Formats: sequence, structure tokens, C-alpha cells
Amino acid sequence: MIGTGKWIAGGLLGLLGILGLFMSANAADAQFYYLGIGVFVTCVGAIMLMVHTSFNAVERAVHAHPMAAPSGESSTDGDTAL
Repeated sequence: MIGTGKWIAGGLLGLLGILGLFMSANAADAQFYYLGIGVFVTCVGAIMLMVHTSFNAVERAVHAHPMAAPSGESSTDGDTAL
């Protein structure tokens, strides 16, 4: 997904997760209770996966085009010998 679609999908997943909790809270039997909890956990996991992939994309972009290190500093993350 690109741009606004990610935000819309995240919002819909959050809404679906909250609906899963309401379904679980008003469950008449154990199957609906566990189904509601499962829907919530799945939605939270999907949102966390979206956040993870977003941070990984930013990190890849930073490492693909690193900024020049300021003068007197090394760009090797401190692995230089003195």
C-alpha cells in the first residue's frame, strides 16, 4: 500500500480490533469470546507488522543514501581504531 491507503488500512484494522473486543465482551458462549479475542490479537499483530515494515523502509532509505559525516567524524558507526 502507498500513502493514505496505509493510514486507512490501519484505521480499519483498529476499528475491527475494537469490534472484536466488543464481540468478546458480549459473548454468550466461549466460541464467540475466543473469536473476539482472536480478531483483536490478529488486528493488533497486523498493525504492528505495518509499523515494522514502515520503519524498515525508512531505515533502508537512510542506508541507501547516507548523509555525509560531519568533518572529524567517521561514518563507520564508531568502529575505527585510534
